[in-house]
Amino acid sequence: MGFLAPMMLFGALAAAIPVALHLIQRSRPVVVPWAAMEFLLKSIRETQAASRLRDLLLLLCRVAVIVLAALALARPTASFVPPTGPVEAVYLFDLSRSMSTIEGTDASKTTRLEIARARLREMLDALPPGSRASVIPFADRVILTMVDPLARDPLAARDGISRLIGTDLGTKLGPAWEEAVSRIRSATLPHTQIHIISDAGVASWREAGESLRGLDSRLPDSTRIQWIRVGTPVSGHVQLVHAQPDSGLVFAGRRQGWRVRIKNPYTSAVRNIQVTFGEARGNTPEEATPIDLNPGEERVVSIEAVLEKPGPQPVEIAASFAGSRLPADGRMTQVVHARERYNVLLVEEPSLADPTRGGGYFLSHALRSLAGESGAIETRGVFVETRQSKQLGAGLLAGIDAVYFCGVNPANLAPSFVRELEDWCGAGRVAYLLGCSGSTPTGSAQGLVGAFARFQKPLTNLATTKSAKELHPDPATSKSWLEPFSRPPLDRLGRITLNRPWQLQESTVDTKAQAGEVLLRSSDGKALLQTFPQGKGELALSALGVDTADGDLPLGPVFVPLVGALVGHSEERNSSGNNLRAGESLVVGEDSNYANKDGKNLIWRGPGDNSFPANQPLPVYQSGIWRLEESGIPVVGAIAAVSADPGEGTDLDPASEELVREIVGPRIFVNDAGSTLERASPAGIDPGEMALWLLPLVLALLLFEGFVAWWAGRPL
Repeated sequence: MGFLAPMMLFGALAAAIPVALHLIQRSRPVVVPWAAMEFLLKSIRETQAASRLRDLLLLLCRVAVIVLAALALARPTASFVPPTGPVEAVYLFDLSRSMSTIEGTDASKTTRLEIARARLREMLDALPPGSRASVIPFADRVILTMVDPLARDPLAARDGISRLIGTDLGTKLGPAWEEAVSRIRSATLPHTQIHIISDAGVASWREAGESLRGLDSRLPDSTRIQWIRVGTPVSGHVQLVHAQPDSGLVFAGRRQGWRVRIKNPYTSAVRNIQVTFGEARGNTPEEATPIDLNPGEERVVSIEAVLEKPGPQPVEIAASFAGSRLPADGRMTQVVHARERYNVLLVEEPSLADPTRGGGYFLSHALRSLAGESGAIETRGVFVETRQSKQLGAGLLAGIDAVYFCGVNPANLAPSFVRELEDWCGAGRVAYLLGCSGSTPTGSAQGLVGAFARFQKPLTNLATTKSAKELHPDPATSKSWLEPFSRPPLDRLGRITLNRPWQLQESTVDTKAQAGEVLLRSSDGKALLQTFPQGKGELALSALGVDTADGDLPLGPVFVPLVGALVGHSEERNSSGNNLRAGESLVVGEDSNYANKDGKNLIWRGPGDNSFPANQPLPVYQSGIWRLEESGIPVVGAIAAVSADPGEGTDLDPASEELVREIVGPRIFVNDAGSTLERASPAGIDPGEMALWLLPLVLALLLFEGFVAWWAGRPL
């Protein structure tokens, strides 16, 4: 309970006045014995008890009238009192992927999103007349495209609830809180409220801590904050973390192995998990043997599949089990390039260990081995063209899918080739410099190669390696292709002999050479493999040489899988234009034949018959396969796969009230979406004043006091 005018409570001190008058009026009569009065005294004694009761009731009535009047003037408020005036209410409505989690029993299944919609309707219906309400849909950002950002009418907000569609984005409370604070500070009504309707977990609240600190100074004291907590805890769950072909390459018409990484981040075992793989065109999916996952366990499942047609192909991988509460988290769609041949340009210098062969000898054999049986077919496989650095010139990169420099001095590269390499990388491809060192070249090579070719002292302490995933646990910043090399048996990479390891510089003075991600590190944190952006592509530098003069890495069993991981990384980077993250925009590429059209007949069509014109680059919030159509006919090769936020599904349990109050402070109320308390007061928390209830009670007491005074024979 609070008071809007607490100073008026001092008026309750006036309750001492009737008590004092009551005591003053109690005069003591002089006792005069009189025999004739004995009969009267006997009558008085018989009625004295009733007289005292009437006087006491009169005293209590007068004290209560004064106290209640002072209390009413202090304008107390309470959460159980219905609203007594218009309210400015802001509702933060969570549309993140975790809101698709299934709740209820088999007989009454629903999603958290449906529960949240029902609660929002109840709260809007319960607002007092004259109130203003605005709904702010959010996930990892504020999504105002689903609502009218200027609307404040509760009826309009209620009608727009059906347009609040779930997304595959993550959960971030910070941007939504900032928007809510901005609207509350511009409110004109005296009563203000913020309601967040979400299943936000521990990580979401902790991440929003900076935005929530200082709310007391940024919001009026009368603003009430409430979290409608949606959802119940999850026990067992399966996340599909990553899927990739074993060799890093996909050849059309050939059955190949895929590695599918799944995990159970929760507290109960999950049984009979079925992993399936299939083209996202309704073909019969391939299935792996069902497996079980213990709490916290992560495992790689092997599955074989074949893609019959060459070119960009959409695939869908799924990990499902009976009773899954968030099935979408176990599905992944992506576009892979099914190849008939893979052309590699390998630039090398003569081997220091054996001058009769090049320094990229073992790399070329490892690349060819990735094709497996496809290498026996004349038109299929990996084709490697080997050149020395002095033999390079313009025109060599036409039709090349990957470029590897092995022990090359960048100063020896011809400027014309370097300029072509810049354009080649900028189109979305990856070039690898493996064990390269030397002086800085001049001309245009300064921007692309020169700033990356500077190395420092040799590396030491290579007992083990650490991947980017170990150093950056956030799945969004980890590279799954090289992550297995930190685990047995591939962790043998950390026990190889290196004769000439070089330490990569992680910073550069060249403004064109901004550092990218470190994909592989030594045990002491030194960069072994690092990427640098180049347009839409990358330049990747490795301190690990591939010549036997550099060490015994090319002779070890880990070498071919490592080369496959490098190829897989470049293939993943090459397909990045077809594989998007939820929230990115589908656009027609500038180099497309459709780039110059007006877009009236071009439509991006996605899952659930979602579509929008290609000339409107709107963000796509739902996962799945999207195809570009011209007048209803799919455009060949114009296809994209949208993936969900990889962090959603890790934290499906709503945070505890204790944690939320610790972060936000005691002013936040936490009510579960289906609780009895919240259903009894669906509009919110404490907009109502008790004064209108107290004033009728004061009037009733005044009437009762007059009756008791008449009954007691006292003045009013």
